[in-house]
Amino acid sequence: MRAGLTTELCTAAISAEWTLKGGATLWPGMPEEERRKAAEAASKARHAKGFIALWHAARDLVGNPEIEVSGHLYLEHREGDDGRVLVVKARSRREIPVGLQDVPALILDATLPAPEILKAFFPQIDTPPAIEAAMPHVRVRQIIDAPVSMNKLRPKDEACAGRNLTAVRRAIVRRFIEIGRRPMLVIAQKAVADRLRSSGLPAGVAVEWFNNVAGLDQYREVRALMVVGRTVPGPTAVEALAGALTGREANLIPKGNWYAPTVRGIRTRNGSPAGVECDAHPDPIAEACRWQVCEGELMQAIGRGRGVNRTTDTPLDIDIMCNVVLPVTVDAVEAWDQPGEEIEMQADGVVLESAADMATAWPSLWPTAGAARVWLHRHTGASRSTVTDPYIDTLIGKCNGARRFRYQRPGVGQKWRAGAYYPAVVPDIRAWLTSRLGPLASLQVEKAASRAPRQCAADYDPALVARYACAAQAEPAQGRPAPVLPEISRLDPDAPISFPPFVRAILDRRPAPPPQAARETGSGSRPRFRLVHSEHAA
Repeated sequence: MRAGLTTELCTAAISAEWTLKGGATLWPGMPEEERRKAAEAASKARHAKGFIALWHAARDLVGNPEIEVSGHLYLEHREGDDGRVLVVKARSRREIPVGLQDVPALILDATLPAPEILKAFFPQIDTPPAIEAAMPHVRVRQIIDAPVSMNKLRPKDEACAGRNLTAVRRAIVRRFIEIGRRPMLVIAQKAVADRLRSSGLPAGVAVEWFNNVAGLDQYREVRALMVVGRTVPGPTAVEALAGALTGREANLIPKGNWYAPTVRGIRTRNGSPAGVECDAHPDPIAEACRWQVCEGELMQAIGRGRGVNRTTDTPLDIDIMCNVVLPVTVDAVEAWDQPGEEIEMQADGVVLESAADMATAWPSLWPTAGAARVWLHRHTGASRSTVTDPYIDTLIGKCNGARRFRYQRPGVGQKWRAGAYYPAVVPDIRAWLTSRLGPLASLQVEKAASRAPRQCAADYDPALVARYACAAQAEPAQGRPAPVLPEISRLDPDAPISFPPFVRAILDRRPAPPPQAARETGSGSRPRFRLVHSEHAA
């Protein structure tokens, strides 16, 4: 503006650039001379669109006195043939077509942007109402302080990254086992997702990555969904987005600095306090852009499980493995609990008690029997090379259906060794042991335990049951507390009371009291009453 730049001059420059762009056309059978002229015209217009954007940004800056620093124009150093040069660049937003700007519009989106972003495109928009659908058959668990940031999963130290990735993979496998090895979806950043896909996860675990899940519906019936980490744009990136939206420079965070940590509270179902440190930008427009890229994408990810469509028969467990606050109600907030090597045994469906056999069956986990013995001592407190039932009970985990077995290796003086396995994962335990340990001298597998039948209303006196309406019984959903099952939902006051035979015999042996209540007088003036049995009492 000091050089005399005005909106009129900017408009004239835009018109001149469009003139330079020209209108060269091509057609089949075009003469060579005409093609040459068209190519020359196109080469002159190659940068016309970029210059037009620059002049538009300059006109917006000059024509709006409220803008002190442009958010559309910025300077950048570039290395070229002439050395390091300073270049001017422009960034802008795509405008709504003129014919649609004044037409009534209904904007619907699962992760609708904040009003600060919407008003950049629709200045007249009303503040959208907050709509949240209930998910009564979804259980949300948030795991905080897990090593899921890109700095921890892909740092310069590859050994550290490998350990953290292994821990995250085992956490996924542990969750897969807890839900009964039913279909599960994991969503992470692409680099992490690629490494998880090649890490040998169970066949029932599908892996996707952020910014690639919008609209996916094939995971609507998974039993569990886990989001690992999050997408985190840097301050410079969200400031550029805010500048492109508003045309003015955002409230900048000093270059090289990160967001100032802000403590926010997780919305828990029981109201217990749970706070985590979150990122937050001081500029409201930049913060809205940051939220849309980070938390908005997380909401898009957990929506793949279609929690609002779940029923009692199709529950969903959602695990949020990162330090973030989302607009969802969290049932449980847990600190990161790093899983151990036992997860690998559980994933294979077999648990052994012998340190020597553990080293033979899983040499990548325990290179020697001594290493397995140290691990057993650390996890069980036992000084022996083998441990028995409590250890096996612990490592079997939360899955039902495990069966114990005993086996003996060939040779004189070989002791019996114990273990457990899941028939659903390892149908033939003898074949598995032979392939991992070698020939066996003997193998004994316990029989599957039969579950005692559950007593219900039909097991009582049919005449008594016939007078009442009994509630239907259903097995409790896995992972949820068993509901209270009422036996009687309606009482018939006219029906006489009947007692079981042993109670009836006790009552018959007692002397019959008078039909009225016996009155007792205490030390005070107020009478006290003692209720006694009467054949006519109801």
